[in-house]
Amino acid sequence: MAGGRLAIGVAVGSRADDYVAAGVDFEKRGRLLDQEVTTMREVWSGKPVVGDSPIVPEPVDIPLLFGGRGKAALRRATTVGDGWVAGALRDYTGQAQFLDRVRQGWREAGRVGEPTNHASVNFAIGGAGVADAGRSHLAHYYGFKPDYAKLNVDDIITTPQDARDTVRAYADLGFDRVLFHPAVSSLEQVDRLADAVL
Repeated sequence: MAGGRLAIGVAVGSRADDYVAAGVDFEKRGRLLDQEVTTMREVWSGKPVVGDSPIVPEPVDIPLLFGGRGKAALRRATTVGDGWVAGALRDYTGQAQFLDRVRQGWREAGRVGEPTNHASVNFAIGGAGVADAGRSHLAHYYGFKPDYAKLNVDDIITTPQDARDTVRAYADLGFDRVLFHPAVSSLEQVDRLADAVL
């Protein structure tokens, strides 16, 4: 249905409350993700997972990208995944260094071609009130880690020029795409972002 436009990005995350809400042991999240990746690949291959009928009637190729900067994330991105998704902070030096590790790990794993790599950023474009609402949302969302919340609040994109500069910077670093996460719940943000970067 997506015409080849769908990619899936996953990471284990660091919010214990997400796992409590889902009734899943936080300490087992890495092993569970590895099992889920195996299942996803089987489903996408058209193989019946339960019973005789496949969920996917014919094989589909969906890129699977992994987030995080730990050893397990690097392993997943370079061995069972199709690449890496950088977190939403514009730490260009750190992102570039980890991207180099992903590319090196990809080669060491004997993979052909190049990994797909996406950067991501938070944005709230549209004047002081919109920017303040975006900062407030990020402060609340990441409130379980106050230091990390402050980094996100300080790093939010709030102007069209900042959005353009960010796209240019990540392109120069060799990222394939930049994912923009709206920090306010307004469809108008899509139009403002499109006006800024397209």
